[in-house]
Amino acid sequence: MPQDGARHGGSGPGHGACSSGARPELGGLDCGRKATAPGAARRRLQSLRERPKLLVGGGGTGKTSTCRAIVEAWEGLGGRVEMAALSGKAALRLTEGTGRLGRNCRPALTIHRLLLGLRKRRDGATHWLTPGVKPDAASELPLLDVRTLLVLDEASMIGLGEMHQILEAMPAGCRLLLVGDPFQLPPVSFGVCFHRLVEVERITARLTTIHRQSEASGIPAVAASVRARSMPDLLRFAGAAPGVFMLPCAREDVDAAVEEVIKTLDPEGTFAELLVVAALNERGSGSVLSLNTRCHDAHVKRTQAQGVRGWLGQRFAAGEPVVHLRNDYQRGLRNGSMGRIIAVGRGWSRPDGTVRGDRPGHVVRS
Repeated sequence: MPQDGARHGGSGPGHGACSSGARPELGGLDCGRKATAPGAARRRLQSLRERPKLLVGGGGTGKTSTCRAIVEAWEGLGGRVEMAALSGKAALRLTEGTGRLGRNCRPALTIHRLLLGLRKRRDGATHWLTPGVKPDAASELPLLDVRTLLVLDEASMIGLGEMHQILEAMPAGCRLLLVGDPFQLPPVSFGVCFHRLVEVERITARLTTIHRQSEASGIPAVAASVRARSMPDLLRFAGAAPGVFMLPCAREDVDAAVEEVIKTLDPEGTFAELLVVAALNERGSGSVLSLNTRCHDAHVKRTQAQGVRGWLGQRFAAGEPVVHLRNDYQRGLRNGSMGRIIAVGRGWSRPDGTVRGDRPGHVVRS
């Protein structure tokens, strides 16, 4: 693995060591799912040999599974790994996808927390300090050295400012793997680093086969059309059926139209396999606030479920799906974590509730 004096460039983790050792490592990896295809194995090996490297692919092409293989191969060769993503939900998904969700496993961090941890490490600290919690491997602060592979997921969203801080913190010999899709969200801040680097074919490995959905679902074809900036040919929605459909309506009728689709696809009102994605948060018909209000009222009317009003005026009832809106590391929640309310009650001074999270056995009381 990399030793002191390594520089950016070269063909392996340290003086060419990867080229002889990574092939047997990669050949035995199946990520707990299925055998590695020869082409995928070559791309994983290639991702270990360049510095920096980009792993590019659309949704469902296996980026996270490939990351797991790369991480396991790197550690199998004696290296260490740090992982981060811009959002808390993406960091949690990367942690789960690479098999690092456990007490003694060091999870992926948000980029903000990665940079904070590196500053704390520079100031002499070694662990995140949580009152009443004994420091362990999972609470160790991030460390970048000549043996480290730094994996950054959803890299298309990383702006120039964040990228500059990350590169400034990387010593010579530290490896960087940027994972993402240039067709997904660009940075909120200035700079499109990932989009420019993707144009350099020598450092870019591309995954193109969609595994998450079958061709029969119609989703890969529609996604390909959108990525090519062409209008897909969509049928009008006419009831529950596999595929991708369009439901034309006037802007002021979006709420009513969505509600009718929900009743068609989820007549029992369980929301077990239904997710509504809205373009607006709070303003007008079709916004998150407007749709949530209609769905909540329909749910309470149908089930007579006990409800409670939150501090900011939101209304909740047992049986409803919820999403967490900020990172809460002590409770294992991230901005975007989803769950379902299993009970509500009223304390003396504030409302309270119990939520089952989107991970098995994860129950949170507030």
